[in-house]
This record gives sequence, structure tokens and C-alpha cells, in this order.
Amino acid sequence: MRAILASNNPSFDKLRIEWKVAQGHLAEVMKVPGEQLKSVREATLRAKVMDLEDARNDLMIRIDANLDPKLPDAERAQAVIDLKEQMKGMSDLLKGFDSIGAAELAMLEDEVDGLVKWASGQRALEDKFRKPDATLMQIAEKGRASARDALTRK
Repeated sequence: MRAILASNNPSFDKLRIEWKVAQGHLAEVMKVPGEQLKSVREATLRAKVMDLEDARNDLMIRIDANLDPKLPDAERAQAVIDLKEQMKGMSDLLKGFDSIGAAELAMLEDEVDGLVKWASGQRALEDKFRKPDATLMQIAEKGRASARDALTRK
């Protein structure tokens, strides 16, 4: 889609086709079913996943609106500008979901490491859960904020 948007006169028919394909993939990739969400034990991470999903839903609706076949020709130039921002927002959302997964994995690795040390008699578990990595949480927040910014630019 970015290549099509980079042209001087992007084809909205081609954009709609590419978006339909991308939308099918993104709807699955950036959705965490309720049962899977319950398995995320840290409340901050669960809340961040829900924030990212809400931003994804809003962003997909806005992209659909900018690709509406009934969009007047006079509004297409602005739609191209909005779509470019929205594609960046979607990219940042993907990074946000990745960072949440990495934060959860890091927390689980710490728990396993603690159990190994405890089982080998080195020390008792000090903390049941560690806090999510601040850098990963910043990436997730940037993804959510970028998506929200793409929604509010008009």
C-alpha cells in the first residue's frame, strides 16, 4: 500500500484490494481472544493489549472510510495524506503488540529462572512477578499513541 500511496495519483481501486488483503491478515494478527488474554497474568500488559486492540479497531474503520468508493474526488487528496499517517500508525501498532509479547516472555523467563535457582537451593523466590520492561511498555504506548494520532489528524 505504501508503494501505491507514494505515486502521484494513487489508484484507489488498487489500494482497496491491497487493504482488503492486509485487513484479513491484520485482523487475526492483532487480536487476542478472551481466553488468550486471560492467560496474560500481568494486569498492566492485559490492559495495554486491550488499548492496542481498541486503537486497531478505530484505525481500521478510518482506513475503510478513506477507501470508500463513494469518496468524492475532491476529498481524495486528503484521504491519501490520512492513509499515509494511518499506515504508519498501523505499523506502530504491530510494534506495540510485539513489545507486549516480548514483555510477557521476559517476565516468564524471569519466573522460570527464579524457580530454577530456588529448586537448586541458591535462593528463594524474591518476587512472584516482576514489573514489565519499561522500554517495551514505551514501544507499546508509542504504537497506541501513533494509531490515535493517525485517527485525529484531519
